[in-house]
Amino acid sequence: MLAGYDVDKLENAHLVACEASYKAALELNPNNPAIHSSLGYLYNDMAKYKEALHHHELANQLHPNYPDYIHGIAYAYFNIEKQNFEEGLPIDKENLIKADEAFERTVQLFTEFQTENSRVFLDWGKLKNTHGKTSRSTH
Repeated sequence: MLAGYDVDKLENAHLVACEASYKAALELNPNNPAIHSSLGYLYNDMAKYKEALHHHELANQLHPNYPDYIHGIAYAYFNIEKQNFEEGLPIDKENLIKADEAFERTVQLFTEFQTENSRVFLDWGKLKNTHGKTSRSTH
């Protein structure tokens, strides 16, 4: 999986080539959640957040309760609203709540599986720092 690893150092043409490769892989194996998730993270890196959300949701539908896929959903919701904020568009508080709930679920699953991913805490912290606490109580 290339997405998420220093892609800011790649030129747009390389990102587009990565996107084409993931799409080609999906043509061969359309029900592979890892490919959908990887494409979702690439779309996050390309600031195509709605497309990212779509592919993370597909990955989660194909493999429910896999923490990395739920993390992708949370991060896409966060980025959609961050982009809205930066562009002066209205913020959808429901999306922020969905992001917060998904981050919380991701941490629960990592705890259950006795593993962790520090990136989840970094991304969840971005949500808290950028938008403050949602109306739900969080830890």
